[in-house]
Formats: sequence, structure tokens, C-alpha cells
Amino acid sequence: MFEPALDWPEMTMRLLISFFLGLLVGLERETHDRPAGLRTHALVCLGSCVFMLTSAAVAGRNFDPGRIAAGVVAGIGFLGAGTIMRHGNWVTGLTTAASIWCAAAIGVAVGAGWVQLALAAGLLVYVALRGLKPLAEHVAHRGHYPQMNLVVADAAVLGPLTEALQEVGSELREVQLSPKEKKKQLALVAAISVPPTISPDVLLAVVRAVEGVSKASWVE
Repeated sequence: MFEPALDWPEMTMRLLISFFLGLLVGLERETHDRPAGLRTHALVCLGSCVFMLTSAAVAGRNFDPGRIAAGVVAGIGFLGAGTIMRHGNWVTGLTTAASIWCAAAIGVAVGAGWVQLALAAGLLVYVALRGLKPLAEHVAHRGHYPQMNLVVADAAVLGPLTEALQEVGSELREVQLSPKEKKKQLALVAAISVPPTISPDVLLAVVRAVEGVSKASWVE
């Protein structure tokens, strides 16, 4: 048996801080129905902290925080990659993967005793996820494209939908989950470019003709 390098109250405090900072980051992802939400981010942050605390206790004076941090960064990449999906030209999950990566970094910082750094990082990550979204949408000129409400069988429909739109000169610019819940189906809000050579009604008919699309209507 080995003796912990820190007393139990100190270790408990660090575990709680990492847990709640992970919850803070995961809260924003959970509200947008992303693949990784509250529990995933809390566990990633907590687990990273445990790695640091355990390694410090086992290694003692030979503790090398750089090696532990490098191992966490390399290992967390597999979990983050699992949240990334691609359907044709449409890719989603990149922001969630980045937030998982940041949650691991916050946990490592707390485990190493850099609580102030972890608190600042957790706040900045939350601001980036919540506060920068309107700015990102503005820069991407999302508002220049009309939006369509869609109900599809599953995410795999987005591939054929993208191809059907490209055939008529249109493009699927952005897709988000709709707040409306649908059992066994996905309710989406899609930003779609309307080329000058085709009317919105014709484009709507093209979308409705795609297999797997059960409902489609323009957002008023």
C-alpha cells in the first residue's frame, strides 16, 4: 500500500471541482442534444483528475505530470472521434469532440493542483460553447439561407438529401436538431441555399421526394 501525496480533504475537493467543471461544460452540450452531454463530460473531467492524483501518489518524487498529461491527451482522442459523424459533405460533432478534449485538460489541471487555471478554462470553454455561437453563425452568413423544418427517419438520410440538392444546384448549408421531439425520428432545422434557377416550391418537392424524409416545410 502507498500513502497519498495529499490528504483526503484536499483530494476530495479536487475531485469535486473537476466533476462540477465537467458538468458545466457538458451542460451546454446536453441542452443541444449532442452525442456527449452532462455525464460524459463530467466523467472525462473527473477521470483525468483521478489519473493525475493517482500518478502523483504512486510515483512520489518521481512524478512526471508531463507524461500523464500526454497519455490523457492521446487517449481522449478516441472518445472525441466517436462523436464526429460525416454524411456526404456534412460533418457534425467537431465542437463536441473539442469540448471533450477541453474537459480532459481541465481535469488534468485540477488534478495537478492548478485550480485557478482550471476554473478560468472551464468558464472560457462554456463561454465559447454558449456565447460564441451567435457570432459563428453571423460570420458563416447562416441568415442568408432560408431554413426548412425536416422530419427524417435517421441521420443517414442526410447523405441522399445532400446528393438530391446538389443535382438541382442547391446545397445543404447547416443542419441542427429541432427542439421538437419526434419518436423514432429526427426533427431537424436545415439551412438550404435556393439557386436562382429553381423556385422554393420546386426545391421543397425535391426534398420531400428523398426516401426517408417524412415531412418538409419552409420556416416562416
